[in-house]
Amino acid sequence: MRGKGWIPFGRISLVLLILLAARAQGQHIASAEGIAISLDRVRNDLVLLSSLESRFTGYPGSYTAANIISERFSSLGLETRLFNYSLMVPYDGGSWLRIGERTFRAFSLYPNGVATGERRASGKLVYAGYGTPREFNGLDVKGNLVLLEFNSGKNWVTAVALGASAIIFLDDGPTTRFEAMAKLSSLPLTTPRLLVEGEESAELRSLSTSHPSAELFNGMEWKEVTGIDVVGKMKGEENASKVIIITAHYDSASIVPALSPGADDAVGICAMLEFVRALKEQGFSPRYTVWFIAMSGHWQALSGAREFVENTYFSETVGKEINPYLAIS
Repeated sequence: MRGKGWIPFGRISLVLLILLAARAQGQHIASAEGIAISLDRVRNDLVLLSSLESRFTGYPGSYTAANIISERFSSLGLETRLFNYSLMVPYDGGSWLRIGERTFRAFSLYPNGVATGERRASGKLVYAGYGTPREFNGLDVKGNLVLLEFNSGKNWVTAVALGASAIIFLDDGPTTRFEAMAKLSSLPLTTPRLLVEGEESAELRSLSTSHPSAELFNGMEWKEVTGIDVVGKMKGEENASKVIIITAHYDSASIVPALSPGADDAVGICAMLEFVRALKEQGFSPRYTVWFIAMSGHWQALSGAREFVENTYFSETVGKEINPYLAIS
């Protein structure tokens, strides 16, 4: 369940350099040739950010990522500040499946609308494979915990219709966004849906042959959390009150919020960090002030961007101390 992304560095660098109207040794630069972008550094940052278990806004990894970005901005000589705001997110505080004395770590799936699912469920383990009619035929589903392979499309709905007390998806290797989206319903279904990863999935497949009794806890709830936008300011030499704003989001999203490494989501912020480093290393000084903003809340209806705009663009300082000139995202 990992994604890959690509970076059009030549185009990004050229456009940003022209817009920044940077100057080196008293001459205006209108070419990207003077900027040494290191793909190795971008790759290293990508590995670092995607090594965090989840950068879903409000989860521990999102705060770790904010600290990494803030420290990087500061180390590059940018004036750094944090912009905090509040938002509601689906938060998995810890889910599990227990068979006797053996406890398996589990991860709750994204809610169906506002329905986070029942907190607890119990019953016998029933393995239904990929949830085809042939595989469901003859199974005692009602009131029991149904095991399904993750790459089973929308067939989990059949388990709900047959009265399953909960559904546990098993990790069966690489998947796609389409498979993930198939695990959502527009109906507020309350049947708990959890995922078990890796070797523990194989163990559950084996255990299910004897239909042991099991219980689970669904740790998903809607929770108010603090989102963080990280702002790094590079002061302009000629007209510091005019501000060019360049943004990239650093949070991630997943059908399993507590498992959201988001390598593809990290591409933009990693490119930004490398671009700032290259600018500083080359000694560029912008004519106008530049704000580099690492946004969170991207997947919560652009919460981080909306809150920042609301609190910055409509503040009393606009038109007096600062004049936002251009925003690039």
